[in-house]
Parts: sequence; structure tokens; C-alpha cells
Amino acid sequence: MSDGDRPMLTVGIINFNAAEYLRACLRSVLSETKSLRAEVIVVDNDSSDSSAELVRREFPEVRIIEMETNRGYAAGCNRAFREAQGDLFLLLNPDVEVHPGCLRGLTAFLDSHPRAGIVGPTLLNTDGTVQASCGSFPTTAGYFFEATGLYRLFPTNRRIGGYHLGYLDYGKENRVDVLLGAFLLIRGEVYETLGGMDEGFFMYSEETDLCRRARDEGWESWYTPTGSATHHGGKSTEPRAISMFIENHRSKIRYMKIHGSTGTALAAKAILLFGVFIRAVAWSALTLVEALVRRRRTGRSARRAVLFWRTVAWHLGLSR
Repeated sequence: MSDGDRPMLTVGIINFNAAEYLRACLRSVLSETKSLRAEVIVVDNDSSDSSAELVRREFPEVRIIEMETNRGYAAGCNRAFREAQGDLFLLLNPDVEVHPGCLRGLTAFLDSHPRAGIVGPTLLNTDGTVQASCGSFPTTAGYFFEATGLYRLFPTNRRIGGYHLGYLDYGKENRVDVLLGAFLLIRGEVYETLGGMDEGFFMYSEETDLCRRARDEGWESWYTPTGSATHHGGKSTEPRAISMFIENHRSKIRYMKIHGSTGTALAAKAILLFGVFIRAVAWSALTLVEALVRRRRTGRSARRAVLFWRTVAWHLGLSR
């Protein structure tokens, strides 16, 4: 393939049981890439729904790679990159809809910022509000403020809200530590140099780890409002809320062990356990109040209590 025929951009969509969102995602991507030299690859992580069939039937121009087992988001990203031919690599969740002009704006941003290795656009919630998509590299203090909910009370405080960058102005370009993995545009050379995603992260914190390793190699991560997309968020993980919440904790601890020490990993585990125990007690109390005083159904409260108690059990080694 000559350089003139080779795609400039590879879009890798990592899908798991998200067929109802994948259709809209692909339509938006294909509409956006009509004027770009681009290829689109869907890596399906052993979905049990009709995702792969949908791609083959409705989007024959899209390449579908069906994984025999679900090895996680990081492994899916790396599988897509091994097939990628573009100089730029876009990692996309299937519950994202790309808005007109977004990809051109982001590619132009990379052209004008030679040290930017990773860039992300404005992400909107389903209701159109701006989604928090940037953060700082984790610290044990950041985990504490998150686990105790203090960051919600003081989001603009630079110490308490710093982990989630609650004070960030999403109307301006900002160099940040971490971008949400739902939409990451990465230079291919950066992804290759870093060896891709760390597949030891099944899900969660893999983008944090990637941004950290990119920073350590001298590359910058940027947020820019020159493009936007809607991220419906968490739709493929809702049916597995408990296992995914536990996986989130496991990944946070693993990140601290890699980029900190055994001591900071143990501290992170203690902080996360403390925070989830508080929430388990609070939701259990609310469930009891609703049952005895309000005499109303306690479905949501009971589910939250079970979620947090199961996570406590995992931290204590009582549950896998």
C-alpha cells in the first residue's frame, strides 16, 4: 500500500454487549471520516448480543475482529492497534457518538502541538451537560477525598477536588494528566513506543497508566473543546455493576503498586476499604429506614448496600 493510499487515522472501537449503542456510534464515526483517510475497526470482546452480526450486516466497510474470550478493554485496544495502519489511533467506546467536525478539529490540534501525544475532546452526557473527562494522576490523598465523598462537597478546592479537576474550565484548552479512556486520540508512534495498554488492567485505570507512561516519555496529554462527542457512559457494565465496581478498586490498587510502591498500594487499599465500608453502612441504614419508617420498596438502596458490602468482602479476602 502506497503512502497516498494508507489511512491517516485508525478508529478502534472496543465493544462488549453494546449493540444498541454501537449502531449510532458507527454511523457517527463513518459520517465523520468520509472526508478523511480513515479505517474503522471494531474489536468485539466475546459479546453475547448481536454486536458482531450488526457490524457485518449494516456496516460492511468496517472491519470486525471477534475475540474468543473477553480479555478486557486494554487487550482489546492492543488487538485493534496490531491491525491499525493509520498514523493516528482513536480509541473509542461503543456508547460514544462523535459530533460533526470533531475528528478534524482534533487532528488539527495534534498538527499544531508537536509534543501532544494524546488528546481528548469535550464529552457530553446524554442530557447534553458537560462530562468530567479529565483528571490528575492518582495519589493516596486523592483516593481519600474520593472515597469519603469530600471531593463532591468541595469540587473547586485545588487540594480536595484536584484528583477529579473539579475546577477545570472545559471551555478552554488545558494540558492535563489524564483523559477519560472513552475517547482518546493518540499518535501511533506514542502507542507503539509505550507498548500499548497494560493488559494487567482488565478495565479501569488503563488510560491513567497509559497517560502516566506517556508523560514519563516526554509526551503531553491535552483536553481541547475544538471537538465534542456524546458519551452515554457505562451502558455495557451496568448488568455487572458489582464485579465492575470491584474491578475498579483492583485497578486503582494495581496502579499505585506500579507507579508508587507496595506501601502506597497498601495505603490505597486501606483508604478504599474505609470509604466503601462507610457507604455500605450508610446505604444499609437507609434501606432499614425506608422499610420500617417510610414503608416503601427499598430496591435501589438495597442494591447499593449489597454492592458496597460485596466490595468490603472482596477487600477482606472473603469474596473473589
